[in-house]
Amino acid sequence: PILILGYVLRSPRLLLLALTPMLFEILVGFGFLYFVSLTGLNISYYALMIMLMLIMALSWDYALFMLTRYKAEREAGATVEQAIVEMVAKSGSIVVVSGVVLSICWSVMLGLPDMFKTFG
Repeated sequence: PILILGYVLRSPRLLLLALTPMLFEILVGFGFLYFVSLTGLNISYYALMIMLMLIMALSWDYALFMLTRYKAEREAGATVEQAIVEMVAKSGSIVVVSGVVLSICWSVMLGLPDMFKTFG
């Protein structure tokens, strides 16, 4: 994924910009699960791997949406400020709606009986 995003963006600075939020999200996610585990709840290894996979996949996907739009606006001659405004206006709604839909789906999955029983 990093090679694909690097190829599409063709900018080390934009690639670093895509990586920074993902690292923050991983730290927050694992930190949250650490405090959950302190309550005595047993956290499965598979749950950690699924969380890591989802964080990385969604971070790459959303970074690709947003930063390719930013790059296209800059190449069209927009200033940094104009490119950011256009990026959020054109791609921001896609990212927000996608995140809301995925959150609703995962919340519903948590209510299913024996959803994670196979993970042991």
